[in-house]
Amino acid sequence: ARPGDAILHSQPLYGGTETLIAKTLAGFGIAPFGFSDGTDPASVRAAAHRAADAGRVSVVMVETVGVTPDAQLSFDSASASEIFAGAIQDYHRDTFMVVPKPDDWDDFIRADRAFFASQGGNVSIGVHLPRMMEAAGLQVTDITQTTKDGHPGSPTWNWVTNYVLSVLPKLDASSLPPAKARRLKRQWLAAGRQRSSLLIAPCVLDIVGRKPARRR
Repeated sequence: ARPGDAILHSQPLYGGTETLIAKTLAGFGIAPFGFSDGTDPASVRAAAHRAADAGRVSVVMVETVGVTPDAQLSFDSASASEIFAGAIQDYHRDTFMVVPKPDDWDDFIRADRAFFASQGGNVSIGVHLPRMMEAAGLQVTDITQTTKDGHPGSPTWNWVTNYVLSVLPKLDASSLPPAKARRLKRQWLAAGRQRSSLLIAPCVLDIVGRKPARRR
């Protein structure tokens, strides 16, 4: 992206990404245009038209947490002729682990996946994104991964702890019975008091796609 361009992006984004787009890049004359419902082609199209009116739409940034493979984010419906490239960032959750491993960890992981599925989502949607982008007419040009880890007190430990403690009460009791949820919480908090404990966060995949050049 360069000054005068526009960025089309989903909302909300991860906090750091949203700050980069809305504040840092905007300060360089790169205008952000957001849409809140990526499963509604009309919403995406309207935001894309606003972005195209403002300048060249050089980047599409989408976070797809909770989006199912069949609810494909339709780049071609979003003024595809104006879109130069798209980047999608999302999770591959199979790396998620805390060491030492709590007794009920496997049950928690299954319950967490079921919770997302009950909302129409997929906790590891990231591994499906390349084919989704190709189906939308984009050529995938790059795939990279970031897997963070940390010990108690680190930013990684703190944000994942906030997630785990907030989601535990929402999980289906048939997948994670209350007694197991309480034990998991106790063991998680105990691990947080041991400096040697290690958290391996869910892997984040970054998939970059580009509209193929038109043959003349």
